[in-house]
Amino acid sequence: MAELKEQIQQIEQQIETVSELFYQQKNAEGYSQLESIIVNVAKVVETVYTANPDDAAVMEKINKLTSVLQETMESMEDKDTILLADMLKYELPEVLQSLL
Repeated sequence: MAELKEQIQQIEQQIETVSELFYQQKNAEGYSQLESIIVNVAKVVETVYTANPDDAAVMEKINKLTSVLQETMESMEDKDTILLADMLKYELPEVLQSLL
């Protein structure tokens, strides 16, 4: 559990950096660093799911995370980097914290 908490804290730090890049319209740099966040979120999901494969509450939280990630993808497709930054900064950390 401590390792999971550390992983989530690391992701939150990355999110802060990347969202600021998007707010500053440094989109190329933001997108290049976004990949690392996605990889790390996938690792957290795998860790949580592996530890709780039959837990309905955990699955509900993972589904919420999936929903937030889908909205994030839509903002990327629409090239709306301000919405993307908002989703990263405000929505994603909240859902990640719920996995603890």
